[in-house]
Amino acid sequence: MSSNQITIRNFESPDIEALQELYRVCFNEPSPPKPHFLNAYDADLVTHDAPASLVCERDNKIIGFLGVTYTAFRYRDKQLLGAVTSKFMVHPNDQHSMAAVKMLKQVFAGPQDFTFSDLVNGSARQVWTAMGAKVSWLNSMNWRYQRRRWSSIASAARKLLKPSSGHGRNHRAGDIGAAAALTSVAAELDDLLPTINRFPQSHTIQPHHTDTGLRRSLALLAHNHENGQIRFSTTIDVQKSPLGWFAYHTNWHNQALVLGMGAERGHHRAVFESLLANASRGGRAVTGWLQPGLLDVISEMGKVTLRPRGYWTMVHSRNAGIVDEFVKGEASVGPLDGECPFSYRR
Repeated sequence: MSSNQITIRNFESPDIEALQELYRVCFNEPSPPKPHFLNAYDADLVTHDAPASLVCERDNKIIGFLGVTYTAFRYRDKQLLGAVTSKFMVHPNDQHSMAAVKMLKQVFAGPQDFTFSDLVNGSARQVWTAMGAKVSWLNSMNWRYQRRRWSSIASAARKLLKPSSGHGRNHRAGDIGAAAALTSVAAELDDLLPTINRFPQSHTIQPHHTDTGLRRSLALLAHNHENGQIRFSTTIDVQKSPLGWFAYHTNWHNQALVLGMGAERGHHRAVFESLLANASRGGRAVTGWLQPGLLDVISEMGKVTLRPRGYWTMVHSRNAGIVDEFVKGEASVGPLDGECPFSYRR
């Protein structure tokens, strides 16, 4: 085989040792990651008759990798299969070769309805764009909330000054706790699973969480990010009827990361405020992927800021309508639906 020729093949477990070193070089790590950082891709080698995760070789030496997993989505009344790419890497000495393009092209040719990644860096974005993919700008944004100590002090002072008065009870936009009649109750995953797909969503493309798929994503996230905990809650009204649910990781880069949220129609703001009050305990900042169902809620509130995530959400599909929904901001993609569970943190 010529030194200028590269080949693409399916990822196999014996490749892990070489990929550990490739990861160290590509991401400028002081030492290789633990072997488990690639174990997640084994289960998808023969799933859905779709492309497996790929390795790229030159002269029998691995120079590139593209992880591929699959998740179920709903598009109006149709079921969709989405391919999620992750850990897209090519050795620095081969970045001007066609390795990245060939791997991505092979994945795009699979039977899935669309392919996306929500943690695409600048160099990978150039490859995706060259292959006809589009940026989903809304899905490339984060929101962030930071509880301020003075707000709780001011709230206590108002109660002392007007202990029995009904004046001043109208909450300003952004006052966490405006949904005074709601209560958040800690839940176990088994209790939450029947609730997650219950609440209707207004956006056109949304994940369809299966028991197996959700457990797998949560297990990966917990395994790759061991410095925090995953917490689940349901939100109930005074009659103890469930109005929503939420889940978050307590220590994602020193802040709470919202993994998912659902709410009955008309109750998104109340459930969101309940989430913020719960996740920000102890002064933690709270962050999450911006999704279409939260855009109106966040725009009405103070103390919640929007900013670029620093990574891009890219989508490719042979169905232009699916791509348009992402570009218009009508697709709901949260941390559990994309690359986040596969990201590795020491």
